[in-house]
Amino acid sequence: MERQGRPTRPPHPGEVARDEMNTELRRQLRKARAEITQLNGKLAALATVTATLYHENLALKKRNSDR
Repeated sequence: MERQGRPTRPPHPGEVARDEMNTELRRQLRKARAEITQLNGKLAALATVTATLYHENLALKKRNSDR
């Protein structure tokens, strides 16, 4: 069975270099996105701890002022 359409040709060296660059950039992007996801998780945890400490501090100040 013959293939329809354009005949296959070897890739041009410029295309190979472009494809390799695209592959590397995609790898870097995946890594950066993973780091961002991890940092966002840490930021959310830090925000939770900060809010908790803030409210505990307010409660302690109120308790001390009531004495």
